[in-house]
Amino acid sequence: MTKLQNMLYSYAEENLFSRCCGDDLGTLRQSEQKAEALMEQLKGAGRETEQWAEQLRFEWGAADSLHTQALFLAGLSMGLELGRLGHGA
Repeated sequence: MTKLQNMLYSYAEENLFSRCCGDDLGTLRQSEQKAEALMEQLKGAGRETEQWAEQLRFEWGAADSLHTQALFLAGLSMGLELGRLGHGA
């Protein structure tokens, strides 16, 4: 993402995320806590399983980050297009 897009993303994450999640924010937090508890259980199942759990956490985090950024950019693009349509461009 460009520097401007990163700034907008950070602003949205810090100031708009909770409001946009609405009633789903509690469910999101519960899911995150459950996933973390499951990861801890996997880590306790042995050295090899712990390594897989850490790799899974890394890959899932990377994929989630890219997915989230793509959705943000899609929303930003839609907002810009709607703004152009609203101004008769």
